[in-house]
Amino acid sequence: MIDINFRITNPYYDIWQSLWAISGVLTKNLGWEVQISAGPVLLSFEFSWKTRQDHAGIYFEIGFLSYELSASIYDSRHWDYENNKWIEYDKEEYTITRED
Repeated sequence: MIDINFRITNPYYDIWQSLWAISGVLTKNLGWEVQISAGPVLLSFEFSWKTRQDHAGIYFEIGFLSYELSASIYDSRHWDYENNKWIEYDKEEYTITRED
């Protein structure tokens, strides 16, 4: 795992809001997301690359004077730490049945 993070925030401003976001699917297990948000950041930079954990992938964020742009490409699967592999789910586990 690589995680680089630098952030200077305004301590008197605590409101955060998403201004725009879009996401999609690249492959069966790979997704992407881009977001613009406004908040207390004065200056920020973040880069992370995570493997062998839940939603592993690459994340990038840059912020300046209350605005932040973030982007990520991530694995939608969950990691099984005991067996050191991705968790495989059956379709039945996600099937919702309705009883009237």
